[in-house]
Amino acid sequence: MKKNRKDGEGTIRQKSPNYWEVRISGVIDFETGKPIRMIRYAPTEQEAVQLLHSLQYELRNNNYRAGHISLGDWLDLWLKTYMQTTLKQSTYDSYASYAKNHFKPALGSIRLEDLTTKTLQQFYNYKIETEHLSPKTIRNLNLYLHKALSQAQREGLISYNPAGGVNIPHTARPKIVVLTRDQQYLLIRASYQHRYGVFIRLDLMTGLRLGELLGLRWVDIDFRASILHVNQTFLHFLAIIRCFPKIA
Repeated sequence: MKKNRKDGEGTIRQKSPNYWEVRISGVIDFETGKPIRMIRYAPTEQEAVQLLHSLQYELRNNNYRAGHISLGDWLDLWLKTYMQTTLKQSTYDSYASYAKNHFKPALGSIRLEDLTTKTLQQFYNYKIETEHLSPKTIRNLNLYLHKALSQAQREGLISYNPAGGVNIPHTARPKIVVLTRDQQYLLIRASYQHRYGVFIRLDLMTGLRLGELLGLRWVDIDFRASILHVNQTFLHFLAIIRCFPKIA
């Protein structure tokens, strides 16, 4: 005996006198691109009908898909699937670091559907109060998470984006100190006593950012036309430390 149903509503098939098979499909699995097919079994027709209704509810509300993916797994999948070919390498590395060093250790095992704004707010409060992260860092973390969860919402894994409701302290603008002409003169004089003093003098003349300064190569300088081209940046923190050791 077989009861046919419309696509996405499932089928019930009797396999033996005490063996009923329930099948349902029609929702696309975002990992494989193929329809999700669920097969369950029941001892009676009545229980098979109840089981089918339960599976239909799971598919309509995405409980089947959302219930099987954690925040940590989603962040890895989102970064690899959606971001890997669209981001600069430095941004990709930053995103991977956010997941590895911040979200996954504390929140990685939480299911997407169980993640709430309150949990995120408490997490950020902890980061500020205990780990003393700056408001700017917290804002960057939340922007990254909001972007990842927006994709999850579009996939139907969550009904709302919990990162959209958190309160983040405003970032205080740093006070900019401008060197006077006399101070610049003294700095230039002192730079000749240091191995890397040429970088200081070049930076004073051009206003280059530190990453742009460290990314310069000989091929970027046109000595005949007296033109300097900024074609890349160098952001590796350890390399910066090695290039600018403390002056005794």
